[in-house]
Amino acid sequence: MSKPEFQFGTNIAIKIPKDRYDDTLRFYRDTLGMKLIKAEDDSLAESWYCDSGNLRIWFDRVDTYSQTDIWLELKSDDMNHARELLRGSGVSFRDELEKLPEKLDGHWISDPAGVVMLLCFDSNS
Repeated sequence: MSKPEFQFGTNIAIKIPKDRYDDTLRFYRDTLGMKLIKAEDDSLAESWYCDSGNLRIWFDRVDTYSQTDIWLELKSDDMNHARELLRGSGVSFRDELEKLPEKLDGHWISDPAGVVMLLCFDSNS
């Protein structure tokens, strides 16, 4: 069995505590001039995003957080083998963190330092 390929995706999520959310949006929108677009996602309290170059930056309000967290996207060309490899390597699967869309073949995982990543299929492979 060949090893699956992994690469970082173009989505970065900034998980922001409720008490810092409005100021954070104002900073990106008013100070930096980013065009923020309201996301239609009922799994989060509130979410906005902006596209910058090849990246999509998500600004997610998380009412239960006390500090900001950065989440990354990790893509694989072979999800079945990726799951096997990661589980066999002791990677923590954290699907309880946030509900994923039903049609998305993905999982929340974290690295040993606690960085959360969305592991998902790379349809461009």
